Amino acid sequence: MAADQSVIGPLGWSAAVCELEQKASPHPWSEAALYSCFNDDYQNWALRTSDGVLAGYIITQQVADELTIMNIAVHPDYRRRGYAGQLINWVQGMAAREGYTLWLEVRRSNTPAIALYQRTGFSEVGVRKGYYPTATGAEDALVMRWSSSSDNQCKTCL
Repeated sequence: MAADQSVIGPLGWSAAVCELEQKASPHPWSEAALYSCFNDDYQNWALRTSDGVLAGYIITQQVADELTIMNIAVHPDYRRRGYAGQLINWVQGMAAREGYTLWLEVRRSNTPAIALYQRTGFSEVGVRKGYYPTATGAEDALVMRWSSSSDNQCKTCL
């Protein structure tokens, strides 16, 4: 489905970030964990609808020439509109201009997210065993990487 009119810009700390996180994720971050990502080591981006509603966000952390996607969330009312892909493409465009490599971890069971990351040019490069806590123990994380010099890069983000 084509994405609706939306605007991506800097994401500042607000209660709306916590509210979106709680609604968007089956394993939401705590307020303290989210708040810790609003300092100079992070680049955070909001996707707002044409009427200004916070529909999604992406949180990245920069270390040297790498960016790690720490969190991406889209409100359930705004899913299936291409917003997550827009946020990823936005960060990929920044990374490509700066020569950065992108990294992320994703729950092995999160097949929709894995499919999205693959469509946007990420490749699986490793596994972190037992990385994510679950109600019954732990779940592995897939480690994924994207580089503007990769053969499978997202062609729409440059």
